[in-house]
Amino acid sequence: MTDGNGLLCFLELVEETREAVFHPIFRHRSTMSGNFVHPHPCFSPDNRWIAFCTDMDGADRGNLYLLDLHSKIR
Repeated sequence: MTDGNGLLCFLELVEETREAVFHPIFRHRSTMSGNFVHPHPCFSPDNRWIAFCTDMDGADRGNLYLLDLHSKIR
C-alpha cells in the first residue's frame, strides 16, 4: 500500500520485470501539511479495512476514513 500522488494504491511487484505496478483504490486529496493529516494507511487485523487520515483539500481539521478493501479488490 502506498500513499503518493494524492492516491492510496495497492503496490504489485512484478518479479519477471522487477517493476512495481500501482493500482489506485482511493483519492485522498490531502494537503500533506503534516503527519496529522498525512494519509499513512493502517490495516485492520483481518486486512478487510484500511484506516487513514486526511484533511481533504485543506479543511481546517483532519478526518479519519475507513475504506472497505473487499469492495475494491477485483
